[in-house]
Amino acid sequence: MLKKSNLLLLFLLVLLLSACNEDVDANEAQNENQDEESTHEEQEEETAELEVEEVQQIMEENVKEIHRIMSQIHDENYLEWTQQEWSMDIENEGEEFQAAFAIVRESLTELMTDNGLDQQVEHLLRSYFCGCDTYGVFMETDTQINIEIMDQSEDRFQATSMTLGSEALIHHGWTNEWHFKMEGENWKLDEYHRIDPDEEPLDLTFDDLQNAFRDYETGEIKEMELVDETEIGGERFIIIKNESGFHSAYNVKDGSINMSLGDTYNNPDEEGNNENEIEESNGTEEEQQEEMPVIEDPEDETEQNSEKESDQVTEEAEEAETQQNEEKESVQESPDTEEWSGTWYRNGEPFEGTMNISNVTDDSFDFDFDVRARDRTSFIEGTASVSGNEAEFYNEEFDCKLEMMLEGGQIEVVDTNGCTKIGGMGTFFSGTYETEQKVE
Repeated sequence: MLKKSNLLLLFLLVLLLSACNEDVDANEAQNENQDEESTHEEQEEETAELEVEEVQQIMEENVKEIHRIMSQIHDENYLEWTQQEWSMDIENEGEEFQAAFAIVRESLTELMTDNGLDQQVEHLLRSYFCGCDTYGVFMETDTQINIEIMDQSEDRFQATSMTLGSEALIHHGWTNEWHFKMEGENWKLDEYHRIDPDEEPLDLTFDDLQNAFRDYETGEIKEMELVDETEIGGERFIIIKNESGFHSAYNVKDGSINMSLGDTYNNPDEEGNNENEIEESNGTEEEQQEEMPVIEDPEDETEQNSEKESDQVTEEAEEAETQQNEEKESVQESPDTEEWSGTWYRNGEPFEGTMNISNVTDDSFDFDFDVRARDRTSFIEGTASVSGNEAEFYNEEFDCKLEMMLEGGQIEVVDTNGCTKIGGMGTFFSGTYETEQKVE
């Protein structure tokens, strides 16, 4: 009997242990499934594809930081490095150049891979310090238009962007090809290529132009209005108007600006405008007649007419005197339009320059600057607005503003920091321009 009881207890104990083991195995299996799901979710988060906005932000911030560091290096070493031979000879790669190269390379290691440094450091160094007209360096504005992601993986992406042509320096646009690689926790520039429109046409659209122009202070996109799309000589153009009413005509294939075509929209038919002015003037007179009060008493009407005639004579005399004074002031303040015309010289080696002014009217003139800072040159042309002895020009793409004042047979020119982007660091248009060139 005792044996039977022991056997029964042993059997029950085995059953109990089996049930416990099954619960443990079930819990372990559940935990394993949860761990697998959690790992899978983490992997999905890690490999989630970047959106266009994220790629654009990575590229823009990277390029902006590269140029911030280069500007700092420029400020710290400009006087020393621009006196060295390599700063005037693109073929010179001597010890002084190698020392400068090493400083720039080390400063940019957090922003570029080794491959990116091998490709870009010399371009950046010579662009900032060499007066040898080295172009092709990417800018922040190259990262902002028509971003397209061509390929991406967990630690790499390849994207393209568009750059429009300008009225200065390089007239046509191009396609930018960017390669970025993740190293540690940083996205770094691995490769950059510029593709000309002859090789790969831009196929510009109005949507591209709508997002192409930003306020340099706020970073906000400026509104553009589609005015027209036309074809001339087999070339297609898109005409847009900015917030200030200025029209620009862009070539669809290469992104260049057709200034002549834009001018046809900026300067509409004057005869049509005059007719509108006449219609508006007639409408005003009719309105004035409608607003005149009805006079019923003849005696009151005679008396009022007499007073009106007297007041009218007084007003006409005052208007004539005011007009004469304004004409005198205008003659005194406004120089003869011919005083602006001609070639003007900025003297003083090594920062010589010339300014040619032509097609002068009462409110505008055409100009072009050709200046030098040691062996680096810069050029800009355009149409300035004139008010008396002052003139002003603004290049929206580079945020370059020129203010000119004609006084005492000289023209004083003041430019903004954005103008250095046209010819590169070290060039400027500011200074005193005279009618005689002085040879030192």
